[in-house]
Amino acid sequence: MIILKNIRIGILFLLLFILLATAFPIIGAKLYASFYNEASDNISMYLHSSGETVTMTQNEYIIGISLAQIDKIYPEEALKALAVAMRSVSLYLKGCCRELCYTDADYCDCENNMPFVSQEEFTKKFGAEGNEIVSSLVSAIQTTSNEFLQYKNSYALALVHKSSYITTESSFEAFGREYPYLEPVITPEKNEINEILVIESEFMRKLNISAFEQNASPTIKLNRTGRVESVNIFPKNIPVSEFVEIFELRSTNFEIEKVLGGYIIRSYGSGHGVGMSLAGAEKMSEDGLSYKEILLYYFRGCKLIGQNETN
Repeated sequence: MIILKNIRIGILFLLLFILLATAFPIIGAKLYASFYNEASDNISMYLHSSGETVTMTQNEYIIGISLAQIDKIYPEEALKALAVAMRSVSLYLKGCCRELCYTDADYCDCENNMPFVSQEEFTKKFGAEGNEIVSSLVSAIQTTSNEFLQYKNSYALALVHKSSYITTESSFEAFGREYPYLEPVITPEKNEINEILVIESEFMRKLNISAFEQNASPTIKLNRTGRVESVNIFPKNIPVSEFVEIFELRSTNFEIEKVLGGYIIRSYGSGHGVGMSLAGAEKMSEDGLSYKEILLYYFRGCKLIGQNETN
């Protein structure tokens, strides 16, 4: 009987330990949401261009990386979805450049972090409309204060892009790293199609194709989600990132059509295509969906954590 009693006690302690081990990260996240004050907590950002380290609040950093994503006023729910996504990204990336860039700053402006635009730069570029955009964004950030996306007890890398064509892109196809919550989903926005006509001689010159090689026709290799992986003009194989940069395309989702005297390059969507499409969030907001519904649609398997998660 004593042995049986000890076994029962042991099982109870084991169950209690498992429960605490499972719950602790969630409790920690909720404590963060209750006590963390992004409006006053200071962070540092290293600027590679000048070698300076600047200090700002976490809130100012979230505003800056959000402004880098937009160029117009979006509906309120879409802006709130953007605010939560960028807060999640900022928490995920905090400190990631310390080993990569050998800096003690919390963030930096290298390609491993998010692009950053100050409010001054933004309003200078967009004028009076810029002030209105900033005001709307700041309101969305304040309304969703301390809310972020969590995936399996970790901050989510909740990436956004301007628009997609039919579906979003896989993180593995875009960046070579798989995140379960960054898999393709159908996105509802109207298709954004951009066309450019390039004269054949200019097309070949930009790609450094010799006269001897110009009889070859370009062929494209697609990845498993239908976006371009590489462009081949025998014997050259051009990486998609290089091709997109050369012709200033808006995305890696494009096709090349041979026409008389040149080529039409037709691209679809804008940006890397991973995560939440801002154009899709705009359409969903206009259809009456809340920012929480928008976020949980694009970032499957994530949970919204924070003071306002019951909204």
